[in-house]
Amino acid sequence: MYRITAVDERQVLPAELKELKLWNNREDFTLTEPVRREQDSVPILHQMGTDIVFLAANGRPADEIELIDRIRQSRIELRFVLVGNDRSYEYVRQAFLSGALDYLARPLSEKAVDQAISRIYETAVTKETLFKITPKVELLIENLFSEDGSNVSFICRNLIDTIYEDLNQDVLNAQMAVKRTKERIYNELIRRKPWLEKFLTPDKYIYSIGFRNEDRETILRQWIRDFTRVGSVIHKYHMIDHKLVYPIGKYIVVHVDEKLSLDRISGDVSLSKNYISNIFKKYVGMSVVNFIKEVKMDRAKILLLDKNRKVKEISECLQFSDAEYFTKIFKEKTGITPTEYRSK
Repeated sequence: MYRITAVDERQVLPAELKELKLWNNREDFTLTEPVRREQDSVPILHQMGTDIVFLAANGRPADEIELIDRIRQSRIELRFVLVGNDRSYEYVRQAFLSGALDYLARPLSEKAVDQAISRIYETAVTKETLFKITPKVELLIENLFSEDGSNVSFICRNLIDTIYEDLNQDVLNAQMAVKRTKERIYNELIRRKPWLEKFLTPDKYIYSIGFRNEDRETILRQWIRDFTRVGSVIHKYHMIDHKLVYPIGKYIVVHVDEKLSLDRISGDVSLSKNYISNIFKKYVGMSVVNFIKEVKMDRAKILLLDKNRKVKEISECLQFSDAEYFTKIFKEKTGITPTEYRSK
């Protein structure tokens, strides 16, 4: 667990930090007792086992530079975040020149503090680590887009093992690096195929405020589950990449939340209804109408994960005439009702 210490001669910063609810959501760090700036901070911070210092800026950058220099000379491994009232470019520049890894202007927010800590974690990921994992990241992405995607489990394990081993089993930094890498992969997938976002759950891939301490095997299982899901969606709709089907299939998946019909698709992609029907049946193996239903049900499965949304709201979101008809189509495609699917 990382230990965070607030250093402030006026003892205002410790109170500001303590008020944030952020600390309730994270198991990876804790706030220590604060330290007054006029004290000889170096031995106190060393004795407390501090990892990260939130240092209140007093408007005199030279003081911050002097304190950070003294700590560096003592060879104590500490990372600094400066907190102040001045938002000017020059002051922020001086903060970074002093050796701080971040500068936060008041008033402090949950998001700003969390992002600052996350950036500090990321500094533990060396250029060498990034060099090692980048080819593996690219390999995983290419494997997901390949025809079989059979190596997802192996590549995920190899990638995660590389991060942990390169960070010398530093569990918390490794966890952060793994989570950021997962987000990086997700963002690249969405960049290549923006429509994928409609059939995935971003929360499973994107880092958010407050994460729980999890063991490596648990994280690996999550990676395999989540990226297998990505692969299954890509492979299910791989046929829309056929050059003749692509404009039609892409239109449907991109506009899945809208009211779709053969007339609308024909007009918007500038192809005749007969051509669309014939080409779709030949290369996809089903009618356009059935494909639209299939896509909408896959989208419904994602929307149903939000338990605050009623089935009626989801049916309206997907442009069904009523919830009863939506439920009927959902059961035809999945074998169970939306309510039963949600309670699985």
